[in-house]
Amino acid sequence: MGYDRVIRPHLQAGAYETRSKIRIDIYWGLVGQQSLPRNTEPARMLLTAMSVAGRLPPLRGYRIRSRVYRRLDDLRAYHTTSLRQLRALLANA
Repeated sequence: MGYDRVIRPHLQAGAYETRSKIRIDIYWGLVGQQSLPRNTEPARMLLTAMSVAGRLPPLRGYRIRSRVYRRLDDLRAYHTTSLRQLRALLANA
């Protein structure tokens, strides 16, 4: 089998997009729940908090997602940019 026919695990479909998404998230100073290192104490604490929150009204029955931001400034910058993009999209619609 030639080298060009070998599909490496890190190059399989979707892997590039996942890696790119993680890089963008890190740039914004956040870790999404799908990127949390598994079986670590911080991950267990976050998943436990999400589980508890999901059992209480008004969140009961909804899928809960989370992000952990490095700093409050990172949170603000990410959402400010998102709102600017949304405004531009709506203005062009």
